[in-house]
Amino acid sequence: MINKTKKFVFIHVPKCGGTSVTKCNHFNCWRGNSHLTLEDYHRVLFNSNSYKYYSIVRNPWSRMLSVYTYWKYMDSSHKNYIWDKAACRAVQDNNMSFKEFISKLLEPKIYFHKVNQPDVEMPHLKTQYSFLNVGGKFKMDFVGKIENLQNDFDFICDQIGISRQKLPHLNKSEHIAYTDYYDDETIEIIDHLYKNDIEHFNYNFGD
Repeated sequence: MINKTKKFVFIHVPKCGGTSVTKCNHFNCWRGNSHLTLEDYHRVLFNSNSYKYYSIVRNPWSRMLSVYTYWKYMDSSHKNYIWDKAACRAVQDNNMSFKEFISKLLEPKIYFHKVNQPDVEMPHLKTQYSFLNVGGKFKMDFVGKIENLQNDFDFICDQIGISRQKLPHLNKSEHIAYTDYYDDETIEIIDHLYKNDIEHFNYNFGD
């Protein structure tokens, strides 16, 4: 999301509260592909270094449970179904359990690829860090956390110089505490696949 008037970019990492953020004033500007990376924005923006860059991240274990429930219960009436259809069908048609889903993340392009692009995995499964760097260098002005969403969003608004806003809660997943879905094996898979996120954003299982 680019706001050329206020000179800032909000990078929407999937399943990290971005849908709620982009419904707010000043954050509902041009988005193009809604899941562009920092590197993408640096390519499309003239004088990109004159912009401020913000985003929200999430505990990786919690995020993957949110992705699973999102695809498991999405139906054809959902506005994003056309883009997520292949992944939804993989989960729903096989009655995939959460443990099976996590195990198959080891081969995401086989099971969870973009529609008509079997060699491209869904952005929902990419590391959060991969959205927020350019050439391997982390170049964000501020990255908040969904676990502290309203307070961190208030801080972003203050930095931009706009009025604080109450965030709506959209695309909410209904489930019990994420820790109850994991066992030792699935905890370790996420730790392995999303180590960059865990270390860079200082997350632990149970946070």
